[in-house]
Amino acid sequence: MKMSRVCLTLAALMLIVSCKTTEQSKMSFEEARDVLLSMQNVPMEPPPRKMDDIMALLDSKQDAGQDHMADILRRADYLVPAGMSQSDLVQFYKSRGYARYELNRFSDARDDFHRAVYISMETDLKDSNLYRRLAELEMLAGQYEVAIDLSKTTMGMIREGAWRRGPYLAFQSRVQHRMGNFWRAGQSIKRA
Repeated sequence: MKMSRVCLTLAALMLIVSCKTTEQSKMSFEEARDVLLSMQNVPMEPPPRKMDDIMALLDSKQDAGQDHMADILRRADYLVPAGMSQSDLVQFYKSRGYARYELNRFSDARDDFHRAVYISMETDLKDSNLYRRLAELEMLAGQYEVAIDLSKTTMGMIREGAWRRGPYLAFQSRVQHRMGNFWRAGQSIKRA
């Protein structure tokens, strides 16, 4: 019994001594900041303090926005390249349709999405985002039945679970509401 107390006391003393000897000096605030930023791979740059610095920063962001807009305008006006495979044509029409959609050229975007859906049905490609966007454009064009059918087709493509169908049911509710069928719109919302 005395031996175990002696061993326990000796172990506690060794633990205390080892904690005291391994104690490191404390970091300064600047060292801690540098360590944290290096772990996040963020360069340390001071914030802009002069008006010229702020204007230069705003001009650089504006240039990036103009480049993005120029890219969208370019994609929206692409001509159909010859000799593309069916899956590449689907991607081409989809990309051009998204660009036209962002420019509010809805009838052109709708035509592109129709072509993409037609080709994808021929090649048995299933892209639920393509059908969903076309359903939105059909709703905007007043083709409510077509929009609901496309939404149902999209829901049929989703295999994962019922919880993934909520946005599509909510979309169907919006279409039913625009049609004036408020009871069905309410039922779709309850199902969603």
